[in-house]
Amino acid sequence: MLAHIYHSHYDKVVIMNEDPHLNTLFAHFVSFALEFKLLDEKELTPMRDLIDELTRTGVIPSPSATSAPSGGAAASTGAASTASA
Repeated sequence: MLAHIYHSHYDKVVIMNEDPHLNTLFAHFVSFALEFKLLDEKELTPMRDLIDELTRTGVIPSPSATSAPSGGAAASTGAASTASA
């Protein structure tokens, strides 16, 4: 859904001066999905350029900064092992 908004409606988002909000929403979504390994890399491919730019500028924390501590919630639920299977 977010990829569609960026692809088809971003010009209207910019006209309404709402692009910072859209970028923040996207950054939170990507950060959460990466931290808990909820998406495969192939699902992020269409938005990779934007993800890389937002990571480079610090809007999205780098993966090393968001990695869950060992023994955290992901480890206790087994989420990390099921996401990579």
